[in-house]
Amino acid sequence: MNPPGPLRKWLSDNASRPTDQTDLRRPHYPLRWLVAALTLTVLVAGQWMSTAHAVAGDVGSTAGVVVPSPEDADNPYAAAVVTLTGPAPAAMMDVLPTTFDVHMGYTPIVVSGVPVDPDGDCSSPVPLPDRFTPLCRTHDLGYDLLRAAAADSRPLGPWARFALDRMLTDAMQRSCSNPACDAAAFVARIGLAWNTWRQYGGAPTQQETIPQLVSTTVERALVDRNPRTETDTEELS
Repeated sequence: MNPPGPLRKWLSDNASRPTDQTDLRRPHYPLRWLVAALTLTVLVAGQWMSTAHAVAGDVGSTAGVVVPSPEDADNPYAAAVVTLTGPAPAAMMDVLPTTFDVHMGYTPIVVSGVPVDPDGDCSSPVPLPDRFTPLCRTHDLGYDLLRAAAADSRPLGPWARFALDRMLTDAMQRSCSNPACDAAAFVARIGLAWNTWRQYGGAPTQQETIPQLVSTTVERALVDRNPRTETDTEELS
């Protein structure tokens, strides 16, 4: 004897699907959270490591004076970085290689005694004090020196980017006069150091997407390589 229509329909519906559909979805959540937690851990570790590396004492300097690595001693862009980060930055205009304008498409200008990229700005996901803007423009010019050196097929070693980053973070801290500004300078310092660590201290890459930022961070955390050494090895092979 068959059960009544409504009862039969109820039994068939339940027989055709699991009794608890939540259980089918549950295994997906731990994996998603694991990936998120791993990514966050890598980011935090990367920021800590990069900050320690980029601002650790006398990296690439002697008594506060930037010293190029021996491989870059005769690189004209090394002289430009040393001068820009030194006590008389305006003198950089006298040693700026002629290929800079060709590669970067502009000529630096001097504002208040300091060379700047006239179109530069502070690239940050969080708002920064307006007083940082001129400092960022000088830092942008410094990064363009690294890009121009790479375009000349003579990329500078990590010492140059570390020196430029320290120039900016020190100038930010000196410009501050209140706790809010100090906090902004600290956030900028962490983000800057992380980005330099993520890109192995080489010529900066522009306009990266969020997936690229995450993937390069994971790669940098898992693969510790020296770009200059790898290039030399490839040329010898």
